[in-house]
Amino acid sequence: LALYGPGDADNAPTQQAPMTGGKAAVAVGGVRRGGVWHVRVEGPGRAEVKYGVEVEIVPPCPVDDKLEENDSLEAAKEVKEPQKGLKACPGDPDWYRVEVPKTEAMQATIAYDVKRAPLRAALYDQHGTLVVEGRESAGGIGLGIPQLEKKPEPKDDKGKKGQPADDTPEPPPETQTWFIEVAAATDEENNYALQVQPPSDGGKDQNQDQQDQEQDQKDKDQGDQDQDQKDKDKQDQGDKDNDQEKKDQKQPEPKPQEQQVDLDKLIDALDKHPKNPQLEKALRGLQVVPRMEDY
Repeated sequence: LALYGPGDADNAPTQQAPMTGGKAAVAVGGVRRGGVWHVRVEGPGRAEVKYGVEVEIVPPCPVDDKLEENDSLEAAKEVKEPQKGLKACPGDPDWYRVEVPKTEAMQATIAYDVKRAPLRAALYDQHGTLVVEGRESAGGIGLGIPQLEKKPEPKDDKGKKGQPADDTPEPPPETQTWFIEVAAATDEENNYALQVQPPSDGGKDQNQDQQDQEQDQKDKDQGDQDQDQKDKDKQDQGDKDNDQEKKDQKQPEPKPQEQQVDLDKLIDALDKHPKNPQLEKALRGLQVVPRMEDY
C-alpha cells in the first residue's frame, strides 16, 4: 500500500507499508495544503485478490473528534467497541469509561504514530484514583486493567445420584468501572485509536510486568554501581601498593654498625704485647682513634 501526495503521483510515495496480518495502513499528519492524494495497491504474483480501501480524514486541532466533549472524568464517554479517528490536542485531555467484569483482566491499547508526537495515558479506578501511568512503546501505549476477583468454580451439571442436575443459570459477574485518560504529552497534536480487549498473553498483568521491568532496571543500576565501587576500591588498593613499593625502593638500606672499641683495654693490650696481629687488624679498621698517636 502506497500513498502519494498532491503532485507526487509520478515520484516516490509519501508513505508506504507492507501487508501485516491481512491489513496495511499508512497515515500522514499535519497536512498544510489541500489537494488530490493517490493510493496504489499492488502485490506479487498474478492471483486475483479482493480487498477494501478505507480513507479517514481527521481535521486538525482545535476541531473536536466524534467523542467530544469528554475533557474530564465526570464527562468521560463509555467505550464498548474499538474507536478510531480520535484526536489528542494540546491542553485538551480525553477521558473514557469502561465497564469490566471483576473476574476478568483487560488490556487497553492506545495506538498512534509515535514518530509524529508523543502521547500520555493513565488508568484510574472508579473513585478517580490513579492506578498506573502507561509507558510508550513502538506502537503506542498499553494499559493493563487488573482482575479483581477469582472466577467461581464451575457447577457440577451431572447432579447427584437420584437427583436432577443443577441447571440454575450463573448470575452475571459484577462489573468494575475504570477510567482512561489520554492526552498530548507536548504542544504537538496526534491522532490515535483506542481498543479495550482481553490481553493476548492469557491475562498476565501488564502493569505488574512494567513494575517488574522497572525493578529489574533498578537492580541492574544498583549492581553496576556496586561493581563500579568494587573496581574503584581495587584500583585504590593497587595505587596504595604501588606507592608503598616505590617508597620501599627509595628507602636506603641501613649501614652496618661499626664495631665499638674499648680504647683503654686496647691500649693496655698493646703495652703488654708489642706484636699482636689481631690488635693491628683492629686498628686498621678504625678511621680515627684518639689517644692512639703513640702507637
